[in-house]
Amino acid sequence: MLVNKRIIVCLDGSKHSEKALSQDIQIAKKFDSKIILVHVVEPTAVFSTMQDPAVPYWGSISAPLL
Repeated sequence: MLVNKRIIVCLDGSKHSEKALSQDIQIAKKFDSKIILVHVVEPTAVFSTMQDPAVPYWGSISAPLL
């Protein structure tokens, strides 16, 4: 039987994605797999005070899940 050793999980902050993550954790434990998390967000210009205020900063926002 072919078993995936990596599971990609997309998170968007919804309750559905949180529920999917808990199920994916159970599957990963069962098959000794690793989970790769991808946090999906709408692209938004963030203006930083560290640079020219006329230039938007397109960055990613990440936070620990656990």
